Amino acid sequence: VHLGLVSLLVTVGTPIQVALASAYVVTLMVHFTLNRQWVFRTESGYAFHISRQGLRYLWMAGASYAVTAAAVALLPDLLGIPELGAFFVVTAAMACVSFLVLHLFVFH
Repeated sequence: VHLGLVSLLVTVGTPIQVALASAYVVTLMVHFTLNRQWVFRTESGYAFHISRQGLRYLWMAGASYAVTAAAVALLPDLLGIPELGAFFVVTAAMACVSFLVLHLFVFH
């Protein structure tokens, strides 16, 4: 959802930083819900109540957004690649980091 929405917004002329912020707001609830109900679902229950999971998730999402926004602002000039290309590379790396954080600190 996030990759598609950012790509669509950039393709129609939205500046990448605006597209990142807009897509993040739209996809946060979808991402949290799918991760809680599908990816990290457990029959034995969670260590934290949903409200505490939500707070931890928002912390992780905020950190992920900050890293992504900074990298997309810096990497194109440093590496000579398009902004959207930098976004895809950073998103792949952040997906791996986020998965570990979600597994170890949010939905355990």
